[in-house]
Amino acid sequence: MNERNAINKLFDQLYLERVHQVALKNMQQDEEYNRSYNKVMGVLELLRESLEDADQQMLLDKLEEAQNVLMGVRMEYAYIQGLKDSAAVSEQLEKCGLHFGKGDELTK
Repeated sequence: MNERNAINKLFDQLYLERVHQVALKNMQQDEEYNRSYNKVMGVLELLRESLEDADQQMLLDKLEEAQNVLMGVRMEYAYIQGLKDSAAVSEQLEKCGLHFGKGDELTK
């Protein structure tokens, strides 16, 4: 395995752990996330119940799957951008006398 592949593999493992375990757990404890998720799932269920045949159901299933894949790609881009921006953001926060403490809370 060359160095680039090793770095990519390490990043993939880190990303999976942080986004799919830590971030998802935090999101599921967030009231706004839960309200939004429940609203989406409610509308999806209403739509599913209104469909009359198997072909329509299959199209809805494909749409739901494609949306989930798209959301995963968006999360990955956001995570990577956050990594790129983290040093600059930390520097600006330090200039203001702020920093992230334990529990990811911004403190003075």
